Amino acid sequence: MGIKSFFKKIGRGFKKAGRWIKDKALPAIGRVVKPILNVVGLLPGKIGMIGKIGGAVTNLLHEGVNNIPNKDVRDKINGAIARGNEKFQGVIDKGKDLAEGTNRAIGVGKEIINTVKDGTQNLVKPAVPPKVIRPM
Repeated sequence: MGIKSFFKKIGRGFKKAGRWIKDKALPAIGRVVKPILNVVGLLPGKIGMIGKIGGAVTNLLHEGVNNIPNKDVRDKINGAIARGNEKFQGVIDKGKDLAEGTNRAIGVGKEIINTVKDGTQNLVKPAVPPKVIRPM
């Protein structure tokens, strides 16, 4: 085996591997990842909705507690409700920040995947052009 045929075999192997990645691996990964990315993309909105529901429940509790005639007890219960709401809203804010950060990272990942896909479409030209055999 000459050096030329050796490198030719290596080149064909790389070409087959690239075709396999483009035709088989990327579509399979896309089918698996796309639903996950869609769910993660919805998280900030869902977490915000949970925060709104928590705020509404807190308001209902405050309205119920305001009917208690004893002022000291009413203030203690309202204080406990307010502290619980602050902690709950803090958790909601952290969850939203985490979900938004994940979405930003996913956006970067999508850009990288698109770049790789585009790169497979634009084939790399060989450094040494192939020999052209002309018919006689």
